[in-house]
Amino acid sequence: MENMENEEKELIENTNSLCNWNPSKGDPYTYSGCGIKSKRENIIGDIKLEITEKDNTKGSKLYSLQFNNNLKRIETFDFEQTKEIGGVDENGRLIMYPDLIDLTKPISVVLSYPFNKCVNVEINPSYEKIQWEDETTYKEYDIKHIGCLVWQIAKAYGIIYKTMDEEVGIWGHCFSDLYLESITILKNNKIELGIGS
Repeated sequence: MENMENEEKELIENTNSLCNWNPSKGDPYTYSGCGIKSKRENIIGDIKLEITEKDNTKGSKLYSLQFNNNLKRIETFDFEQTKEIGGVDENGRLIMYPDLIDLTKPISVVLSYPFNKCVNVEINPSYEKIQWEDETTYKEYDIKHIGCLVWQIAKAYGIIYKTMDEEVGIWGHCFSDLYLESITILKNNKIELGIGS
């Protein structure tokens, strides 16, 4: 018991900082310099769009995630905000890193609502380049959170609404009406969207 009290006293009286913050570095609440410093760069995968007459992505459903995200609002996010986007699975669990889809490979989806024609979309993977303080080169780390994919879907819709509206024949709803309601994971890195308005 006495040994435990001594350990607690030592912890309370210990003035050594656990990280590398000190008063000259500003506000300790927002400071994030614990650990090794690094330079970071986010490389967002490009999006390829192709107009078609029909949806050819039907396939076996692995599982579905439920969302309630306004697409126009998501399109305005910066990359860091996408890390907070998650979907809810059939059991009500929040899923941010899905395991039945490989976010390190291209993902195919068809956007059909609210269009007269379908748009085949290929979303290429995103990654983060990090150069650690003690290294001379960058290393690439795959971005595996679902929020980045949702953001890229919103950006694809934004491109269609801004530049392809006459080609696809938009009916009934402006971009700000659209909500992502679900992403259904199919085989072969394909997804199906539930879009509402």
